[in-house]
Amino acid sequence: MVDYECLVDEAGFRVIAFGRWAGIVGAHNALWTWSRRTGDFPFKRAKDMKDFAALKSYYKKVTLPPLRIVVTGSGRVAKGSMEVMELLGIEKVSPEDFLQNSYNKSVYMNLVDSYMYKRIKDEGYDKKEFHQFPDRYYSTAYSYVASADILINGIFWNPEAPRLFEKPDMHRKDFKVQEVADISCDVDGSVPATLRTTTINEPVFGYNKYTDEATAPFETDTIDIMAVDNLPNELPRDASSEFGNVILSTIITELQNPESRMVNDATICLGGKLNTPYLYLSDYTAGD
Repeated sequence: MVDYECLVDEAGFRVIAFGRWAGIVGAHNALWTWSRRTGDFPFKRAKDMKDFAALKSYYKKVTLPPLRIVVTGSGRVAKGSMEVMELLGIEKVSPEDFLQNSYNKSVYMNLVDSYMYKRIKDEGYDKKEFHQFPDRYYSTAYSYVASADILINGIFWNPEAPRLFEKPDMHRKDFKVQEVADISCDVDGSVPATLRTTTINEPVFGYNKYTDEATAPFETDTIDIMAVDNLPNELPRDASSEFGNVILSTIITELQNPESRMVNDATICLGGKLNTPYLYLSDYTAGD
């Protein structure tokens, strides 16, 4: 039994990953949520489109109001979200310009780790150290995030790392965020307003920052939270096609190689016995 999500290359990156599609649909849902919240422009759901090609054609007909959008992260999810920004003609600006300027058009900025975190002892940042010892860092994301209308969160979050902001921060007068598309879907994680995940049929809930409770979406004085945890399912043709292509181009060859490290490390059990990397499941499989 092979866990496809555990198939990784020599660099440790997942071979089969749906992050790009999660990012694409998550960014789309962010704009759909804004359209429902404000009524400023019509915007269809991704799930109602035949495929991504149809979605891209639809974008050519869309006119957006001026919006300030922050996309966090640097991986597949963030890149997928930024793909949507580019397709819609939303201009990318630097973090510095995003903070200092006002715009009469839609803009977005990409907030990466080196802008979001600083070392506690000396304000420095080292990528390797941060991923090994995130507790040595504090968050510097607030000033960037707070000035956005929409936050699209696509980071991989370690529970030992600081949040992007804390619940009291949402009470500050300079906190302008009205919507969070939390593609990361870490409940009570990097975004403290993500109280729960949501579904494709009911993708958004409201967050009352004064009572710390979930409410109906699109209400005054609440923050809308989109936290669908199976976003690629809204574009099933494309996500499935990519999955199949990776299987055919990479995995089949590995499966035919009895010495494949990739397959061995992702094999949970073989011949009725747990594989070495998964022996920690012994008590569970024994029913203890």
